Amino acid sequence: MGEVEEGPGMQLPSEEAFDQVDLGLLGLEDAYTADVWRADELGVATQRGRGTVSFAGISQPWLRRAAKAWSRQRLGFNCAFSTVIAGVLAFTRFSEFLASRQP
Repeated sequence: MGEVEEGPGMQLPSEEAFDQVDLGLLGLEDAYTADVWRADELGVATQRGRGTVSFAGISQPWLRRAAKAWSRQRLGFNCAFSTVIAGVLAFTRFSEFLASRQP
């Protein structure tokens, strides 16, 4: 038990193939942790000229992390990239409001 049998038409992926997948996923994780997301790097379709969203205007680190988590979830549910852009704009405005009210 635990062994995988190879049969006609069945071929196990090579270790190199797994390494390439790991590198691809790590690159995607780097893209999601960045403060600027590019739709093409994330594999997300978008309208021309609307392919970038920036979290740099969110000054509170905890709010920036929350905005990124929300945005990633939205993309996971196949929301349009423009929906994420609009949401990040709302997070940015809320961040500005919080900064203006900070004692």
